[in-house]
Amino acid sequence: MATTAHFAVEDFQDEIDRAAGNFEVGTRLLFENDSIRVWELQLAPGGRVPFHCHRTPYFWVCIDGGRAIQRYPDGHLIHVEFESRDTDFLDEERLETERIHDLENTGDTAFRFHTFELLS
Repeated sequence: MATTAHFAVEDFQDEIDRAAGNFEVGTRLLFENDSIRVWELQLAPGGRVPFHCHRTPYFWVCIDGGRAIQRYPDGHLIHVEFESRDTDFLDEERLETERIHDLENTGDTAFRFHTFELLS
């Protein structure tokens, strides 16, 4: 379940301004071919992936759950509890509002995801 709040955009403005060119959507690229790009995202408690941009529709699968904050350039953020095996798909329509964001581990355990960018 996610709850919504707000943050001071100016605290992240430089990073947000660069996000449209930051395509590092995970912490390690696992695989890439003409059809798909597979990322691992692993964050220790307090770890954060900076604002980045998703270029294509994608889906993610939570491997090891945890608690996080996800911020968006318009100033809203969501608090999320991820459970192992949670999965979501973001199509072009959802990318219109969720293309650029960050992710911060606010829990007391590491969490891990696999993200699958659909290239064709």
